[in-house]
Amino acid sequence: MKKITFFTLLFLIVSCEDEKEGSNPFVGTWEMSSASGGIYLIVNKTQVLKMGATDGSIIATTYNNQNILDTYSMNELQINENMDGVFIDVRKFYNDNLSTGVEYYIRDYVSSLDYYDESRFYLGNMNEYYEFVNESGNFIYTLKLDSDGMYTLSVVQDTLYRQTFINFDNVIDSTRYVLVSGALKEVGTPIQAGAAFSMEDDIDLPSSLTLTLNDDSTGFVEEVFDDMRVSTSIRWFLYPDSTFGWNYCYTMNDCSEDGPIFNQYEINENSLVLGLYQDMCEEMGPYCDDMMNSTYGVEIGTTESYWAEINVAMERTENKKRLTSIETLKKKPRRESIFQKINRQKQIIHKSRGEK
Repeated sequence: MKKITFFTLLFLIVSCEDEKEGSNPFVGTWEMSSASGGIYLIVNKTQVLKMGATDGSIIATTYNNQNILDTYSMNELQINENMDGVFIDVRKFYNDNLSTGVEYYIRDYVSSLDYYDESRFYLGNMNEYYEFVNESGNFIYTLKLDSDGMYTLSVVQDTLYRQTFINFDNVIDSTRYVLVSGALKEVGTPIQAGAAFSMEDDIDLPSSLTLTLNDDSTGFVEEVFDDMRVSTSIRWFLYPDSTFGWNYCYTMNDCSEDGPIFNQYEINENSLVLGLYQDMCEEMGPYCDDMMNSTYGVEIGTTESYWAEINVAMERTENKKRLTSIETLKKKPRRESIFQKINRQKQIIHKSRGEK
């Protein structure tokens, strides 16, 4: 399933004015006591959505001189049928940052463009990358659409040969190849009219969050996702319109555009409640119906509401040692949070409009 994660939080780099020592009630160390929220959808007609669930698998087996090397099972399916032909992508990633995985695709153009029919298989990780091709168009598959709009893909054995780049030319090695076959069916998710439906796969709130805020707008955040703990320096900001947030930093002068922005907060001496509400369809405007249809299969004209909502409660703890310099990031990849997923979907929307 493509994660979207997701739309419209604006990640800004904000310069904050210095506060007088002790005058800002936000200064101190805060521990998260609870967190809830996610991305929600309401439709006005009971229907079945495409949420990425599948049944079955497409199997790819790699060979070298007729000896089996490895076998890969793929169960993530994307299909696009349009006036140019049928475009199928099947993939499987093996880690959170999408750096290791396999992908198989078919490009089956309409009859006037048959010359360009092809299938390809990609295998790669951080250190290696391999590509196999079948440019003959001699692949056999069937694609069926049921009454709920769910596809079933069946691939009869497709043989693809290793393609490599040598002396400025593409070279096909017929001794190294991959055989692809199998069947994969989309499984729909029912959604009831008028009921708030949680897009559960897009929720990725931390299980633990510690936030240290200094009076010079620097700070430190420690987040725990499952068994991964990430500690990062930050610059935090506060606006009188109830906007509070932070940007992640790598050096004192290098803060990214990455980080949450809460448009609601309540604070007293020892408690801090942060809230976020964002109407995603408002950001997309007239594109909302089309985006929901192409991404989830929502029937055109049935989307009532589509929004993000997050609530985080924090409690003040004993002040830790004041952060005086930017800490070094632990050598672990940052797991994509709900804030990043929503921002990434915003970029997808702008790209579909032809915007930068």
